[in-house]
Amino acid sequence: MDSTDSEANFHSWKRNQTQIPKSQRKHPCKSGDADIKEWNVAISSYMRNGRCNEALRVFERMPRWSSVSYNAMISGYLRNGEFESARKLFDEMPERDLVSWNVMIKGYVRNRNLGKARELFESMPERDVCSWTTILSGYAQSECVDEARRVFDRMPERDVVSWNTIISGYAQNGDIVKARKLFDESPAQDVFTWTAMVSGYVQNGMVEEARELFDKMPERNEVSWNAMIAGYVQDERMELAKELFDIMPFRNVSTWNTMITGYAQCGDVSEAKKLFDKMPKRDPVSWAAMIAGYSQCGHGYEALRLFVQVEREGGRLNRFSFSSALITCADVVALELGKQLHGRLVKGGYETRCFVGNALLSMYCKCGSIEEAYDLFEEMTGKDIFSWNTMIAGYSRHGFGEEALRFFESMKREGLKPDDATLVAVLTACSHTGLVDKGRQYFYTMTQDFGVTPNSQHYACMVDLLGRAGLLEEAHNLMKNMPFEPDGAMWKTLLSASKLRKRMLNQGVKIFKGYSWIEIQNKTHTFYVGGEFHPEKDEIYAFLEDLHLRMKKAGYVSKTSVVPHDVEEEEKECMVQYHSERLAVAYGIMRVSSGKPIRVMKNLRVCEDCHSAIKCMAKITGRLIILRDKKRFHHFKDGSCSCGDYW
Repeated sequence: MDSTDSEANFHSWKRNQTQIPKSQRKHPCKSGDADIKEWNVAISSYMRNGRCNEALRVFERMPRWSSVSYNAMISGYLRNGEFESARKLFDEMPERDLVSWNVMIKGYVRNRNLGKARELFESMPERDVCSWTTILSGYAQSECVDEARRVFDRMPERDVVSWNTIISGYAQNGDIVKARKLFDESPAQDVFTWTAMVSGYVQNGMVEEARELFDKMPERNEVSWNAMIAGYVQDERMELAKELFDIMPFRNVSTWNTMITGYAQCGDVSEAKKLFDKMPKRDPVSWAAMIAGYSQCGHGYEALRLFVQVEREGGRLNRFSFSSALITCADVVALELGKQLHGRLVKGGYETRCFVGNALLSMYCKCGSIEEAYDLFEEMTGKDIFSWNTMIAGYSRHGFGEEALRFFESMKREGLKPDDATLVAVLTACSHTGLVDKGRQYFYTMTQDFGVTPNSQHYACMVDLLGRAGLLEEAHNLMKNMPFEPDGAMWKTLLSASKLRKRMLNQGVKIFKGYSWIEIQNKTHTFYVGGEFHPEKDEIYAFLEDLHLRMKKAGYVSKTSVVPHDVEEEEKECMVQYHSERLAVAYGIMRVSSGKPIRVMKNLRVCEDCHSAIKCMAKITGRLIILRDKKRFHHFKDGSCSCGDYW
């Protein structure tokens, strides 16, 4: 429903009313009139379905209005987010009853506009316990628990809902001692009072106290059981959660979702799937929980298969499902599927909203499409710090360090304060681009300028930056003077920079097996050194042989020093020729349509010879080749790479 249309209709109605002589205007009637009740039912029905204009037209045609008619219109406007129209109609009411005031105050509370709610509350000619409890819940839910307590103490009378509201307020704000004191003092305790206290203990990590109270409950409802099960789940005590789940007399979909989420978070995705398959009814949260579970446990393709399944079955998906699927696309570098999801999101009107927009940004950046990430970023509304961090990190990984730093400066001009993740991305950009002086400046002033204390990630970035620049002594001194012990990854960075890797290989240190993959028409093709397992290996070998001859004529010379074997030079040359990334690139040239970029992923860092070879392959074929290795992205075009041979 468009708020502008609704307001225009309201103003039109008001003008019409003021032009009618007072003697001919409609007058309020008593709510007991039978014919008026039918009109009121129609208004409520339209409002429940978000059809505010139709409701207003019914209201205009009514022979008389009761307070119920006004209240139905006001509550309907509020339910549909039309706060200005609701308030204007409220102000126009010839007579307001308590319900009118309470409905309007409740609308402001739901919209988190406590100032307006309080202003209206204080101007009420009379109040009932519902009025007091509404304003009390507003403060409690907004973490203004001290103000909520002042309202509670002023209340001339309190019912059980009032007590439950203040108990929940204290519990949710972490003051479990005061919550328990009020719980013990409350004159009447219903199932919601007990549940509020159990939930409070759970939310504050006091699972044993929650269970003790849970066992004493005179009666329990679904919320009580779910709260206790959620406590065990968040404590990763799935055996106890399952015990309660098994004896629970009535389970709703939320119960099943909590258990599925718990198993997935504990890494037991198979148990999560068993429960998922047994569910009598699933909602969008169920699908989102299972998709996220697969994704978080490293089962990316299973997550995507499940997403496709729910699409085919016509199941409903929420933004969390889409976000999990996009994160999975980024993890497995499934760009084409990610684009299809983007199309679905556009149709649903989601793609520029911050939560889903950030997942899309991350997907495009991690799948090697930084241009599409930039276009999306420009279209997004309500960008947050994560949006900016994603773009800075994206440009950094793609080798566009200067552009990453320009984004950083733009972010500061927009008034956003950098956080620790921002500074990691900025230092990585300096490292990948060789900007030693800028990197030092950012690192040594980050606490003073941005209030960010350097952590291990920031130190690791600096070690990498200094090591790449050949400043090994400075890098080593930085590690020795860190406020914490360097980890294995940091030592590995320094060793790599000092060219000790070759010595490690000669001494028999274990090296992980490398492989590369490319996605073509939604199918992933994986290559290992030699490529002997691919069904089209003979055709690939023949194409690569021919391409290798053309590369030699163009001046390419194999850098066989990267081969850690005591073999003849000719054999070394043959070995590097069939590295996995080179096979994947060759297959991409064969199968990806001309004019489209070739996107290849590798699990390890690209070797020096393959980097040189792919530059040459890009030049003689005229193709854009984007390679993502373990460290970063490389954009090969016209015989050069975005990293400037600095990786």
